[in-house]
Amino acid sequence: MVISSLIARAGLPYWGAYGPSKFAVECITDTLRQEWADQGITVCAINPGIFQTPIVDKAIHPDSSEQQLVKEMEPYHYRIEESARNFYREAFPFYQTSLQWSLTLMNQPVQWVVNGIKDGLFQCMPPYKTLIGVDAWILGTLSWFLPERMVAWIYRAMMAKEGAIRLLVSKIVGPAPAKDKKDS
Repeated sequence: MVISSLIARAGLPYWGAYGPSKFAVECITDTLRQEWADQGITVCAINPGIFQTPIVDKAIHPDSSEQQLVKEMEPYHYRIEESARNFYREAFPFYQTSLQWSLTLMNQPVQWVVNGIKDGLFQCMPPYKTLIGVDAWILGTLSWFLPERMVAWIYRAMMAKEGAIRLLVSKIVGPAPAKDKKDS
């Protein structure tokens, strides 16, 4: 049983560092499944959506050591074009807000992931890949049945700074927190 992520189904905006690691986990899982099949060993992946976990908490509220690491990396930023640095500098607060909204809307108990792992371990023939969470099921299913370009458009619409889905979410959950002037 391998823990992967919904992100392994399709790349999402602002997940460029995390996503490739989960694509790699999926590849290793698929490879091991084929290599060990003759020995009667089944290798499966759990693909959870967004849940309140330490990695999500750190993305929403980076602690001082992470902020210090970012400051230490600034001398190396000369390798990145100014426009790209500005884009991500401006996008990060929006990304944090989107994560917070997703957690609020989904409100998925981590126990679902635990149950998915237990179910996979004790089934005679567990599915090769198990989507866990409402968001994983919806987005994962879309990525199986819709053309790639359409799925990418849906993901971008969900993460767009100005878009129908974002406006709907703001009506349900409330507006994004105001940016502190001292943060500017």
